[in-house]
Amino acid sequence: MSALRVVDTLEALDHVLDHAAAMQARSSDAYLASLADVMFRPRQMLERVPADPCSEDYRSVQLRLYEQLAQRAYNVAQEETPFDREHMLRWPFPYVTRSATTVGNSLMMYGQIIREMSLPAGAHVLEMGSGYGPLTYQLASMGYHVTCTDISEKLLEYVRARCVNLPGTVDTIRCDMNAFSIVGVFDAVIFFESFHHVLNHAELLRRIDACLDEKGILVFAGEPIVPSDSPVVPYPWGLRMDGLSLWAIRRLGWLELGFRLDYFKDLLRRFGWTHRCVPSLPIPGTDIWICRRATSMGGGRVNSSDAIQVWRATDGAILTQCGCRDLAAGTIRSQAQGGYLSYGPYLGLNSGMYEILWNGITGAETSTARAQVTCDKGRVLLREIAVGTEKGLLARTRFHLKEPVDDIEFRIVIAPTDVIELQSIELRPVRQSDETNATESGYE
Repeated sequence: MSALRVVDTLEALDHVLDHAAAMQARSSDAYLASLADVMFRPRQMLERVPADPCSEDYRSVQLRLYEQLAQRAYNVAQEETPFDREHMLRWPFPYVTRSATTVGNSLMMYGQIIREMSLPAGAHVLEMGSGYGPLTYQLASMGYHVTCTDISEKLLEYVRARCVNLPGTVDTIRCDMNAFSIVGVFDAVIFFESFHHVLNHAELLRRIDACLDEKGILVFAGEPIVPSDSPVVPYPWGLRMDGLSLWAIRRLGWLELGFRLDYFKDLLRRFGWTHRCVPSLPIPGTDIWICRRATSMGGGRVNSSDAIQVWRATDGAILTQCGCRDLAAGTIRSQAQGGYLSYGPYLGLNSGMYEILWNGITGAETSTARAQVTCDKGRVLLREIAVGTEKGLLARTRFHLKEPVDDIEFRIVIAPTDVIELQSIELRPVRQSDETNATESGYE
């Protein structure tokens, strides 16, 4: 990876952007390459950032920085995208770029999003900030019923025209995501490269809850959620300082926000969402976040610190290497093969004590199967116990995390002779008053 080219004046930044404009006339790849290693350091432009990232003062500081960079006051109408409708109908994104890299990465990204969402046939999806609608097209091609929102009526009309005669339906609603209000219940709400355009993103996250089915998922994909020490976002959240973002801010007037990882996770926790973060296969750093409500055993909403989360065996977050999914029975069954009967969901958890239960049945008096809790892509074994033969319960254990972990995995490893049906996996935090056996964990 090449070293960053750091610029710290608007004059130097404009020189870089002028060069990018010349490269854009050559090709999409040349344009992207010209901005890939650029970083702007605002120095005297950036005021002291207030400590509370949820305060009005904090938002005001970001808006004043935007005004200096964009040389205009922010107005959501500036998010309009000029485009040639007839040309884009013939050459829709990503094909319009004529870049094998962009087209290949984009198609793989759409496929990975659809796979990770794992929605049932005929599901209803709300896509926030759909833009040109490349993901909309793929979702409707799956037979899903998609409702798109965008600030641009021209783009929404284009999406409707492009998606005519697909198996699924496509409805559109023109709205400002900062003042979002919609009637309807959806199986999934997705932000694909759009959440970072929302100044009032915390309030939007609160409002989303009302239009999502009780078992629905909230999805973020392609959003700039950066490591907590990244110079791209030198504050909890705010304007991004990389070259491509600065092009959009200074030349197009768009609002290009980024979120540090610790801030984004805290935002989800505050509004009662658990999350599973899946690394993007084609484009590193544009991860897919599958979020679910933190729920109690009775199905009611609770604080995230008391949350109990349940995955059915047929949930798309639970994977299998050697089992057979029985959708009718809602189980994963062994089939005389050894390996991982189940693994996943690659869950992010805070520090603390947790209890995990694998529910299901065994078809023999003895079993050689093992239940495991791992992290770090399976390289770190936090806990391992034998699968028992108690009716309805395959295994139950506790594990302790001394620090937050992003990819907790719950596995059942079986031999070809094991006869097992997994029904569900249940995770619950253990309150401090109940932590009577913290040394039971293998993760210290």
